[in-house]
Amino acid sequence: MKILLQIALVFGVCLVGEGIGLLLPIPFPASVISMVLLFVLLVCRVIKPDHIREKARFLSANMAFFFIPAGVGIMDQYPVIREHLLVLLLICLVTTVLTFGATALTVKGVLYIQHHLSPPGNGKSASDADAASSLILDGGEHMGVSAERNARETSMASREREQEGAV
Repeated sequence: MKILLQIALVFGVCLVGEGIGLLLPIPFPASVISMVLLFVLLVCRVIKPDHIREKARFLSANMAFFFIPAGVGIMDQYPVIREHLLVLLLICLVTTVLTFGATALTVKGVLYIQHHLSPPGNGKSASDADAASSLILDGGEHMGVSAERNARETSMASREREQEGAV
């Protein structure tokens, strides 16, 4: 019975999102409105995460199922896609590289901000932030042995600093 209430809650938020989408003077996807509305309700604690936890787990576990209609739509439009296949592949390649770059810069910026905004004496040092950023942004080396070594060294250095602070 609990899962039915969670489904009803999520569908209710989706219904409100559809209504808001119809009232807007510009076309805007109701699914986006619904996600934003659910986010706001969660942040404002009108809805607690426990109210939708099982439903969210079910949807996450079965996410691949929801891509079937998109795949069928692509196959249905293949004659149109075939005419522009190289352009579409180029767009996918460029946007993937741009997304990776934007993600790397965002992580680097967040690490920089965390390092400069953290109060002195909180147990974290510049070497922690540098090691973390090098693990993430080290030109692909993060997949290799050197990243594991850096992580061990950083962990050991952090433990040593904690022990020094405890003495």
